[in-house]
Order: sequence, then structure tokens, then C-alpha cells
Amino acid sequence: MENTNIIKEKIKRIRCIFFDLDGTLMHVHPTFISQYSADVLNSLQEKGYFVGFSTGRALTSLGFLLKPVGLRTNTLSIGCAGAEIGVAGSLPGNAAYLRPFPTDTLVEMLRVALDIGLNFSLDAHGTLYTSENLEYADTYMSNYRLAQQLGVFYPKPHPVSLENIDIVADGTVMKPMLWFESEAQFHRMDPWFTDHPELHYQSSGFNLMEVQTNDISKAVALRMVADRLGISCEECCVFGDSENDLPILKEAGLAVAMINGYESAKQASDLVTENDNMHDGAAKTAAELFLK
Repeated sequence: MENTNIIKEKIKRIRCIFFDLDGTLMHVHPTFISQYSADVLNSLQEKGYFVGFSTGRALTSLGFLLKPVGLRTNTLSIGCAGAEIGVAGSLPGNAAYLRPFPTDTLVEMLRVALDIGLNFSLDAHGTLYTSENLEYADTYMSNYRLAQQLGVFYPKPHPVSLENIDIVADGTVMKPMLWFESEAQFHRMDPWFTDHPELHYQSSGFNLMEVQTNDISKAVALRMVADRLGISCEECCVFGDSENDLPILKEAGLAVAMINGYESAKQASDLVTENDNMHDGAAKTAAELFLK
């Protein structure tokens, strides 16, 4: 971490603030954004900052989190860990940028994963596929039902078996996730990944790995959004907690890691929050840095 004077100068330059969601802005069990955090983000926007999200989630699936607390961001957000750029909570078809995962590679990878005993979920633009035995599918379905009650969009989970696996090759999948019981089980995929050097995987928490092509990351997306805004990445602040945040934390002018985050995220950041995500650590730190 850098000295106080350097950090103060970095803070002065910030014009745009991005928040990761899982493990950062959101509480868990149940998953929600607190009214306090929403009020802070709204206040940041009222003060003139650009505010967006930098998340592994699909942007079209965020309405059920945003509507209950009256939160609407005023700039483009980064979704699917960099494969999607658009307005958070918007309907499918309104993205500013999409980079679908290669469909032939996707089907091949899922066949290998199922053979090993892994499960999967596929974040996509307007669709959501899961393996038949994925326990987390119940959470996806609960989110879908809540979104229906709120009158916002959330894709209905579509279970997929080995017999109909080709259905996922529809060009909508932005980010595949492989779910495992142990890292040893996941690393049975290593020989396959060795044969596909164009791909990388990273953890975003839980027992899952996100898989993407090497030219996709939150950092690449940050550069694209900053260019659209006519600012530099040095004028952007990013809050994050996990491995998929590392590139964007290193790219941002000011990086803030969650105290509950990975040690690697803390080492890559200028600051670490005093409170964890269950106690609104990101919003409290943002308020301290930018609203006083």
C-alpha cells in the first residue's frame, strides 16, 4: 500500500467509481444490497461521480437487486466479468458490448466437465443455463420468482443434460462457471485447459471457477468504459474482493479491497475497507473517501 499523501492525490483525481457485487457491495444469505449502500451510491451520483458495477453477474439479471432499494446507476456497468458492458438491470438486447464465449469450445468443455462430475451454470445475455444436478439452481429459481413479483427481468433457469447439451450453443453465453466439490476435483480439468491455452479460469468465491478467453477481463472492460466516458483509468476507483477483480484493481487509479476479500486482492489495492460486505464496508469506505 502507498503512503497517505499519494492516496490523497489519487482520491482527488477520481471521477468514476465501480463496485463489485458478490463479496463486496452485497450482503449474502439472503443476497441483497442494503438501503444504506444504495443511498450512498445515489449520493455519489448526486455529487457528480459516475457510478457503476463491475460484476461477474449478467447485467440483465440485476433488476431484482436494484429495484427494492431504488438504485439506478448513471454510467455503463461491467458484467459477466468483462464480457458484457451495458446499463445495469436493462432488458436483453440493450447491451453496449457483448463478447459471447466460443460455442464449439463451450460445448466441448461442458462435456468434459460433466464426465468428471462437475456442475455448471452459464451466465448469458438474457438466458441462464444450469446442469441438472446444480444445487445452486434453487437460488437462481428463487431470484426468478422474486423478479416476477417485482416486475423486472431475470432469466428463468434452464436445466441442461448431456443429451441436450448442444442447446447452450446459441451465442448468448458470456461466462461459463464450473462448480466443484473440491479443488482437486476441479483440477481434473487441467489437462483439458492445457490443450486450450486461449482460455483462463479464476475464482470469484464459492466453489466455482469462471472461464473466459484470455482477451476478456474486467480490466479490459474498464478501459472500454473509461474511453466512452472520455476519462482515463487513473480517474476510476474500483472496489473488489476476489481473483476476478485482480486485473481491474491493478488497472484502476484507486483500488479498494474488501477486508473479507482474498489476500491477493488486498495486496493489489491501495486501501482495504474497515468493515466487511455484511456490514456495508464498501459503501462506508466510499462515503468516507468521496462524500466528506
